[in-house]
Amino acid sequence: MFDASKYVKYGQGIVDLAAAYFQYGTSAPVTRSSKTAYTVVDSSGRSREVSFVDQSPSALASAAGVDLETYSLARCIASEGYGNRRKDPEGTAQAAPIAAVGIAQAVRNNAKLGGKSITAMLTYSTWGKTNDIPQGRYGEQSGRYAATSADPNRWHLAVAKAVLNDEVPNLVGAAHKFFDPETQDGGTQAGKTISDAATVLTSWHKENAWIGVVPGTDPYYLMFLRKEANPAVRQAALQAALQVVRAGKQGDHGIIDYAKTHPIVALSSIASLTFAGVVGYLYAWPYFKAGRANV
Repeated sequence: MFDASKYVKYGQGIVDLAAAYFQYGTSAPVTRSSKTAYTVVDSSGRSREVSFVDQSPSALASAAGVDLETYSLARCIASEGYGNRRKDPEGTAQAAPIAAVGIAQAVRNNAKLGGKSITAMLTYSTWGKTNDIPQGRYGEQSGRYAATSADPNRWHLAVAKAVLNDEVPNLVGAAHKFFDPETQDGGTQAGKTISDAATVLTSWHKENAWIGVVPGTDPYYLMFLRKEANPAVRQAALQAALQVVRAGKQGDHGIIDYAKTHPIVALSSIASLTFAGVVGYLYAWPYFKAGRANV
């Protein structure tokens, strides 16, 4: 049952999207695309199959009755949607609207960072460079920034419109990457072997930093990262993120207040930090507190 009181603190835009989620968040897709699997060869000479959507983005957007940018963003939300599989401890879909908005905002941020349209960014695939696959099509995440393989429904379109029209508060600041540690630690995704969460986080923190807990979401299922030039801040953020992953593996997670349950996230890792890292940790601590991520 929808409880508006859970969303009031995020603003009316989130309240409206949450209400819509409980009305038609799991409704049928507004488009029906088909896919073709192509055999591609990676840099090591190994072959694999990667699926691409057959229909053009413009044709699908026209069929959905929306502009291309809205449709592309909605398709990404549908494909990457945290709320499609995760529920909060109370058994409701509380996290879905918040997570979907955050993901959409990160996607928009990344497109701006790269000086591209959302559609151009989401339809670019590295596989097309060496395997004679046409660029400019939606598809699975392999070889691209994010997945766009799933057809969106009315609610995904509503989230995309709200984000593009700035009808909701900025939940993720300048974050441009999003990440699901639990899925990574599963070892496979869509039947393919993937790196574990610690490996991915370590790599991403060479240039980025986890922004901390986005209120209303579980960081073991969804993290956001932004560009960060300060290596001390990056190191502190990495240690905090790795502590969340370790706790998540042990079942210590959920939509919780990390500021209360983990008063000093990654305290056990401070001994491994350099002096600069300790200074960075103290500087970066506000990033890791629930309630209001300092992004």
